[in-house]
Amino acid sequence: MAEAEKVQCIPYEFSEKRVSPWGGLRIVREFVNNIGLEDAFERLELPAPGSNRGYKALDVVMSFLVSIWIGGNRFAHFGLLRYDEVIKKIFG
Repeated sequence: MAEAEKVQCIPYEFSEKRVSPWGGLRIVREFVNNIGLEDAFERLELPAPGSNRGYKALDVVMSFLVSIWIGGNRFAHFGLLRYDEVIKKIFG
């Protein structure tokens, strides 16, 4: 019973900030910036979108890499990234 009483004493508060279990990816983003990964991909002749609604190849590659970094193991997993506001803010 003493343990349960201690848990009740943990302070908490509410916040309007967006949270994500992947907030630590900010450090990965800094690493990507420091090594110039996106610049290296931009120098490659990646295919352009085939329509005005297509995605840039760099966006697809970066989404796939982020999905791998957070443990995704199916192509469907990287589609879920678009719903995480924190990841969108970190990686644009």
